[in-house]
Amino acid sequence: MRLNCALVSSFLFVSAVLAAEFGEFGGVMYGWNSPEKVVTYARGRFTVPYPEVGVNSGFVIGVGLDGHKTCMASLSAGIRVMITEHKVNIEAWSEFAPNVPNWNPQFTVSSGDILEVTVNVVGFNLTDGHFSIENISTGQKWSEDITSHELPLCKGNAYWGVAIVPGGQSPFANFNQVTFTNTLIKLGFSDPGQQPRDTLSLLKINQNDHDYTSVNIVLESYDILVTYIG
Repeated sequence: MRLNCALVSSFLFVSAVLAAEFGEFGGVMYGWNSPEKVVTYARGRFTVPYPEVGVNSGFVIGVGLDGHKTCMASLSAGIRVMITEHKVNIEAWSEFAPNVPNWNPQFTVSSGDILEVTVNVVGFNLTDGHFSIENISTGQKWSEDITSHELPLCKGNAYWGVAIVPGGQSPFANFNQVTFTNTLIKLGFSDPGQQPRDTLSLLKINQNDHDYTSVNIVLESYDILVTYIG
């Protein structure tokens, strides 16, 4: 899931976000600009889309912490959707980058399922984290502690988004729209949780001056809408 450096030059806003996690990214980043960075938790819920059929295309949906240019570590979880020979294959993953991602083929996901993803820092040791992916439609849940063996988190931001499959080998699939609801962040370890209302950056996938996604926020609920515009 690491960023393919060949994609950097064509990624709009690459200087702002996700140097460690996604490749090309469309979504929302919540940044905490205080000198004391304290973003410790992020949550989002979405319905797995019904993508347009396209052989060997795909996309990634995820919720995460950090991964901006000043923090090469990131903690994230979500799904990868790959479309081959008119079949949609969906796999759940988690990652504490720069470690390699973990995959769970036993966690079944289908288009139309509602998933809720959470990631959080565990205690004051910034190399320890936790993630949870719950399939609300089926009742299945994948939840584990996860540790970085190399770099600590920075508690600098949270993000929700759709991305091109890292590596640049799979064309970006038409996912139609992904809406993140029930979004929540925590600032510090005693924060009961709040919606990400401030310092939001809208990030869209752009290659060769062409936008492939649009991003909007519903101000009443702070739902995040990521739309494929092709």
